[in-house]
Amino acid sequence: MHPNNNELPLVFSTPEAASIALYNNKLISRELFLKHVYALASDLPSTRYVVNLCHDRYHFMVAFAATILAGQTNLLPHNQSSSEIKALNDVYTDSYVISDE
Repeated sequence: MHPNNNELPLVFSTPEAASIALYNNKLISRELFLKHVYALASDLPSTRYVVNLCHDRYHFMVAFAATILAGQTNLLPHNQSSSEIKALNDVYTDSYVISDE
């Protein structure tokens, strides 16, 4: 499940210790970000689609990358109303919701 450097050039073109995100007023290194991504990717259910409802930017980024790593498709609704989520789940029956909680 670990991609090589050529598959993710935006992530692997920076040194491991380089800061690539800010979370809770702390800089997150590329190494820590990838650790979070790999951990989440290994815990995701085996489906084709993910409805990403994360509000926190870092959570969104980790969930988005983990979804890609798991070979799943991120679905990004234009709003987070219950009717919008239900409509997505009706069309993409092999989906689940991921959120900050």
